[in-house]
Amino acid sequence: MKKYSLLLVAVLLISCGGGGDGGGDGVPESRTPSISNFQFTPTSGRFASGDVNVRGSIDFIDGGGDIKKIYMIIIQYYSTSATSYGYGYPAGTWGWTLDVSNFPPLGVSSGTINFNFNVKTGYNNGIWNIRIFVEDSEFNRSNELIGDFNVYLN
Repeated sequence: MKKYSLLLVAVLLISCGGGGDGGGDGVPESRTPSISNFQFTPTSGRFASGDVNVRGSIDFIDGGGDIKKIYMIIIQYYSTSATSYGYGYPAGTWGWTLDVSNFPPLGVSSGTINFNFNVKTGYNNGIWNIRIFVEDSEFNRSNELIGDFNVYLN
């Protein structure tokens, strides 16, 4: 009986060990960045009143901690065409430079990014879509968030 008890204990111990990666729930950590909570103010401006300076922010999560660029497209669709322009950070990334006050340094995997940009009110009145996403050093792009900016006539 002692032999069977020791054999049973040995089998139980062997079946309980190893194989894990030491990480919580066994779900691999995503290296693709994700953004949320896109906010900006103001959300409107009068047509042909010049550029409207807008302040905004997004929250981010990036398992790799290596966000390198922020992209923003401002676009207005028409029945047959569209007008658009883009911002990017760092400078020269895309069209105009997005002014980012606290770009995350390497190794930071979550937080809030604050930025400023201008909406050009001289093109057309109506609703403009503001689309934003980030990219990491491995060229993984985040989800895209969209907000609306209203350029009104009077």
